[in-house]
Amino acid sequence: MNNAKSVPIVLGVKCAQSKDQFERAISLTKKYSLRSIEIQEVFNIMEKIPTEKRADIVANYLRNAGITHIAYHYPIKSRWDSVEEAKSYDLAWKSNKIIEFSRETIKEAVLVASKLKINNIVPVNFHLFRFVDKKNISEKEKEEGLKTGEKVLLELKDYADTLCKEYGLIKDNKPLIQITRENNPPDHGTVDGLLDYHPLEIVRTKDKGIKNCLDFAHLEQYMNYLKEGKGELPGADIDKKYYAEKVNWDFAINALKENIILVHVNDAYGYKKEGEGLEMGAGNIDYRRIFELLREISNENVIYTIEIKDGHINWNKVENSIIKIIESQST
Repeated sequence: MNNAKSVPIVLGVKCAQSKDQFERAISLTKKYSLRSIEIQEVFNIMEKIPTEKRADIVANYLRNAGITHIAYHYPIKSRWDSVEEAKSYDLAWKSNKIIEFSRETIKEAVLVASKLKINNIVPVNFHLFRFVDKKNISEKEKEEGLKTGEKVLLELKDYADTLCKEYGLIKDNKPLIQITRENNPPDHGTVDGLLDYHPLEIVRTKDKGIKNCLDFAHLEQYMNYLKEGKGELPGADIDKKYYAEKVNWDFAINALKENIILVHVNDAYGYKKEGEGLEMGAGNIDYRRIFELLREISNENVIYTIEIKDGHINWNKVENSIIKIIESQST
């Protein structure tokens, strides 16, 4: 099978900046003629290796890998031990620590794009959470979180725009580095977040130049909770009062439309954390139909990243997902 012809979308995989992950990721992109890699920043790597050195490492691995598109994801922990710890990594609390890591992520994306002479949009992906104690969950707190988090995102966009001008990363009078805002899963484990479950929420900053990342599993679980859940995830419960619109896949994709430039492809069931970020076919998502919906409204340079929660350990799950996606695109 000629895989390059079988994958009309810009499909890729995700990896961190380690030798093992790069080698595994690149072996899959070459095997299946994939064109994209999304770099997941990791706190301990960022703390040990300066930004310029990390950019050199990434560029050296990708230079001869046939990669035409890249994306970046700022560092994020898989779990938090307390609300106070979570708040210190939350852009919607204007945490100086995570803002600095975010700026480093943007700078690395700029350096890599410059070194590789990337000529396509480079999404740099972020989340807004507004983690709070249960006693502080309210619409007022949600509004404050949106105000704070969106201001931070716009400041990060200004920083990215400035670097793009400095490094000449401009195409059609637009900066190549684009900040994206991703939809969140309803279950954050040990803490509660208030923001960015609903499609209408993550698209609020569209007119100010913030793009979107759509995560299949996160949206599926959010919709499942709206239908089946009550009282378990109070952050998501607020949305039942906050938004009158009923959410389904057609509504979500129509609401986001061309503002989507990055898609995280995965599967899910239920609304709890254990059912999130699964390999394709392991959950209940009708991904063939979603791809059809996205093809109708999305531009041709949307990056589709296979994001499996344990994919960095179980690369066979990533490969199985690649095969299923290729099959869905060729039928």
